[in-house]
Amino acid sequence: MSKNVRSRKVHHNSRYEHNERAIYNAILILMGAYRGRITARQVAKSAGLTRQTIYNHHPNINQAIVNNEKALLQKFSSGLDQQIEKLSKVTTDTNGRIFYAIMIFMARHDDVFFPVCTNINNQGLLYQIVEVAYPRLEISWLPVGLPAPCAGSERVESYLHKSVGIIRRWGKSTHCNVRRGGRYINSLLRATEDAAQNRL
Repeated sequence: MSKNVRSRKVHHNSRYEHNERAIYNAILILMGAYRGRITARQVAKSAGLTRQTIYNHHPNINQAIVNNEKALLQKFSSGLDQQIEKLSKVTTDTNGRIFYAIMIFMARHDDVFFPVCTNINNQGLLYQIVEVAYPRLEISWLPVGLPAPCAGSERVESYLHKSVGIIRRWGKSTHCNVRRGGRYINSLLRATEDAAQNRL
């Protein structure tokens, strides 16, 4: 394959990804502003794209939301273990590394996550991110001898809700700035300890 063909493919892929993120970001902004149905025309105007570009990417707006969330979650999930390993130099606490990995991923995609964090009615993606990370957390659930509650149980849902609230406050207050995440990490670690001790 020639250099020009490779260069065009890379440019095409980066343009496609840029448009995807612009579409999703526009949808998030519009979801905060409109309670009703969002149209392709509104998304195109907000994203600075044509309606045809929107339809080239997705058959409809609802599918655009679903597709973009799936792609982000897949990207987060596939890189999570590697990111946690890299963070072993930052902290020896396994749970701390997991929470930092979440923040780093969100900071890298702040154009998507900052609008999510600022819109209290649009927290679904944050819940999905925390649900992906949950099985990796080290939580010594009580009482001793019983298995850890699985995702979907009332206890875990309460913990996820608390964690999402802390992450949302971090994203909103700091514009997804990892360097300003220390006290939020401490809050997440306390929430994890409270969950383990059945104090939530």
